[in-house]
Amino acid sequence: MSENIIEIKEIYKKFGSQQVLKGLSLNIPKGLVTVIIGRSGGGKSVLLKHIIGLLKPDAGQIIFDGVDLVTADEKTLQGIRKRFGMLFQEGALFDSLNLEDNIGFPLFEHTKLSDKEVYERVREVMAMVGLTGAEKKFPSEISGGMRKRAGLARAIISNPEVILFDEPTSGLDPVMSATIDNLIVDIQKRLNVTCIVISHDIKSTFRIAHKIAMLYEGQIIAEGTPEQMQNYDNAYLKQFIGGLTEGPMTAEK
Repeated sequence: MSENIIEIKEIYKKFGSQQVLKGLSLNIPKGLVTVIIGRSGGGKSVLLKHIIGLLKPDAGQIIFDGVDLVTADEKTLQGIRKRFGMLFQEGALFDSLNLEDNIGFPLFEHTKLSDKEVYERVREVMAMVGLTGAEKKFPSEISGGMRKRAGLARAIISNPEVILFDEPTSGLDPVMSATIDNLIVDIQKRLNVTCIVISHDIKSTFRIAHKIAMLYEGQIIAEGTPEQMQNYDNAYLKQFIGGLTEGPMTAEK
């Protein structure tokens, strides 16, 4: 594995009486795809928000490039967030803007580039994700798969060091899921970025991951390469990746 770009150390997070994260630790290797798997409602998205500094843990450390996000001030956090890109589940596009303005939005908001420079960069990233020719279309006029691709284009337009993916294949048919997976792999290699993917799509996970970590009941219970995870001797992991009804996990929990 390469060096770690993010080190998560013993973080705890509680909402009311619900303890969501329970001393969770995980290292994210630089320049690779790490997929965090686990059951719906198990805390994966909560973990993602901690990684980008939108939530602070009750205890523990999250070290990004030598900076502890837990103790960093807001100005420092704002600077660090600019080094991240994010693809949300539904793409999170603005309905009132066409695709080129949606994708260019981060550059219009946070840089001093001219409109001409922004649109040149927009065309470049749209070509990367296979959306050339769709610049003037609105989100309501395109498919779910195209919305995901537009969201990915917006996530990479600022040349981030880390891209976060929240259930990137959610709601897509198998063919489109494989297309998005191929795009993630291609973008990661082409841009040499670190990708952190939240997923419970097992086929997708094994297509794209260099490292897999399973989150269960607030902790990482297994982690390793795809091959290591296939052979990992953990009943919860085996049940989850096998999609089995028999095992220690029940439908309720």
